[in-house]
Amino acid sequence: MPEQNTKKEWKIVELINWSANYLKEKEVGNPRTSAEILLGFVLNLKRIDLYLNYNRILKEDELTNFREVIKRRAKKEPTQYITGSTEFMSLPFNVNPTVFIPRPETEILVENIINISKERWKEKNVINILDIGTGCGNIAVCLAKYIDNSKIFAIDVSDEILKIAEENVKLNSVADKITLKNLSIFDAGQTEFNDIHIVVSNPPYISLKDFPYLSDEVKLYEPEKGLHDNSDGLSFFKVICEKSKDWLTTDGMLFMEAGLGESEKVCDIMKSFGFSKIKILKDYQQIERVVFCENVN
Repeated sequence: MPEQNTKKEWKIVELINWSANYLKEKEVGNPRTSAEILLGFVLNLKRIDLYLNYNRILKEDELTNFREVIKRRAKKEPTQYITGSTEFMSLPFNVNPTVFIPRPETEILVENIINISKERWKEKNVINILDIGTGCGNIAVCLAKYIDNSKIFAIDVSDEILKIAEENVKLNSVADKITLKNLSIFDAGQTEFNDIHIVVSNPPYISLKDFPYLSDEVKLYEPEKGLHDNSDGLSFFKVICEKSKDWLTTDGMLFMEAGLGESEKVCDIMKSFGFSKIKILKDYQQIERVVFCENVN
């Protein structure tokens, strides 16, 4: 890193080039993007504005702050945790290490729920949706934002997690449409929810044996309980199916995100609980990612 108290003056473009090479040497993914995002964060500039001001010389305090965030990124800490924010479906979200960072493939899950809801229940006054394991609230917030007649119930297992979700609910102005609750799906009773049209979940689906093979960015920084289930990666799917059949309306639907190689197993679990008309959707990398079905016959 550029040493503190150095007499060299660093222009924006020079610092981007230097830090991108530095992060590449540290085997950080997308090093130039990381450098741009973090420099923009320190300078409170959008990435495009960095290049509109490429000859601007950094002040000493700015250089000091940038030095610190680049060191963190070099240790594989995700940029989203460093900046405390991310974007999902064109909406802003606060994140911290208590919550899983939203992934682009989850947008496929949300987009399909939005499209099906608008087609299937467009005449309904209210579409009741249950989001299991809401995390930062990205699924719940987007459904509330993009489905006009939606009412969302979002649950997770700690007040810390729900605090972040609440921040994002307020940040995106959907507080009147979302109810947050501290509740584990394993503890929820048969009558906990009624008349739910859609149950959706992006549950922990990494198996315990696969967890050690995750990238350092994920394994070292993201919350373990949001990644694996201390088992074979299928336990959440089983309990979600079991509980959902009591909560869904007769025309209700269940949507879940699945891990690599899990889709057929998830389909079998759904079938074992009486769900039918099961479909699988692929993500941008052609991985079978989303499994959804209609209610029990």
